[in-house]
Amino acid sequence: MTQQIQKPIGTLIEDLDTPAFVLSLENLQQNITVIHSLFSRIGLALRPQIGFHGCPDIARLQMEAENTSRGICTMTLSEAEVFSQHGFNDFLIASKVVSRGKIIRTGELAQHAHVTLPVDDLVNVEELSKFATERDFNLDILVEICDSRESSGVVSGEPAVNLAKRVAEAKGLHFRGLLQRDSHPGSKSEIQGKPSFLKQLNSTLETIELIENSGLTVEVMSVESDYQFDTAIACPRVTEVIMGAYVLTNRAIVNEGVQQAAYVLATVTSRPEQQVAILDCGQKAIGSDHGLPTLQGHRGTLSSLSAEHGKWLLHEDDADHIDLRDKVFLIPADVGSCANLYNSIQVARNGKLEAVWNIASRGRYY
Repeated sequence: MTQQIQKPIGTLIEDLDTPAFVLSLENLQQNITVIHSLFSRIGLALRPQIGFHGCPDIARLQMEAENTSRGICTMTLSEAEVFSQHGFNDFLIASKVVSRGKIIRTGELAQHAHVTLPVDDLVNVEELSKFATERDFNLDILVEICDSRESSGVVSGEPAVNLAKRVAEAKGLHFRGLLQRDSHPGSKSEIQGKPSFLKQLNSTLETIELIENSGLTVEVMSVESDYQFDTAIACPRVTEVIMGAYVLTNRAIVNEGVQQAAYVLATVTSRPEQQVAILDCGQKAIGSDHGLPTLQGHRGTLSSLSAEHGKWLLHEDDADHIDLRDKVFLIPADVGSCANLYNSIQVARNGKLEAVWNIASRGRYY
C-alpha cells in the first residue's frame, strides 16, 4: 500500500499535504485526563475500545491513565492479533467468534494473552468448548444480553440464565459475567436513547440476580457505551465500562471538558462560484455513513461529498476571504470510521507536527 508523503517533524500543520488525518495531542491528553479522572473518582474501571482509532500509541496513553481496566476491547479478532504484536496481552473481543478458523486463531492468541469473548448462542458455546478442550486453551466468557431483536445478544431472564449455566458447565470456558452494549444512536439524540438503555440495564440487573440465585457467581458486569456511560457508571453492579469515541471525540458526545481531538485537514482546490469552494476531501478521505462533516472555525456548510471532493457552501461574509490553496479543518461525523481510512495519524502540538503514529489495525475486519 502506498504510504502518504511525510513532512519533517516540526512542520506547520497547515503545510501538510492534504487530505490529512490530524490529531491535537493537547486535546487528546485532556480527553483522557477528564474521562479517566471521572472513573477514578467513582472507583470504576474503563476498558478502552481501540477499534475507534486502531493506534497502539493512543492505546498506550489510555492504558497508562487512571482507573483503566487491565486490558483493551477490540472490535475483531484480527485487531487483537495486531495489538498483541505491540505488547498488549489482555483482550475482550467484541465480535462473536463462531467459525472454525477464527476459534483456532483465538486459541492461538489465548496461549500468550488473556482473552474474553461474548456469547449469545449455545451452539457457539459448544464449539468454543470443543476446540478449547482439544487444543488446550482457556477462555473467559461473558453472556451478552439484549432484549432488542435488532442486535446480537440473548434475551434477559431465563434464556440468559440457562446460557450462563451451560457456559459454566463447559470445559475450557470460564463464565465471568454479563455484557450489555449500547448501539450507536445514529440519528437519535442521546436523550432519546437513554430510556431504552436504562430499561435494558434494569433487565440485565434482574438477570444477574436470577443467575446468582441459581448458584453461579457474576464477577463482571461490563457495559459498552460512549453515549450512555453516565447512566452506566451510576449503577453499583457495573464493574467496567467499555468506551472508545471519547479519546478522539465525536461531535455527538463532546461535552464540558472533552474536546474535539481529531480532524481532517483539507485544501481549497477550486472556487467555481462566489459562494462555493471545492475541497480535496471527499468520501474516501472522511466518510459519510453517519452524515456530512462539519467545519472547524468557519461558517457555511459542507453540502455534498463526491469520492474525492467536498462542496463547501460559503457564508456570505466569508465569500471574499476564501482563496485557492487555503486550508480548512473538518470534523468527521464519525471519527472511528474516518480513522480507518488512513494508514497514519499526523500528531500536532502547538500547531506543529510532533509525531506520526501508525494506525496498525486499519482494515482488520476479520
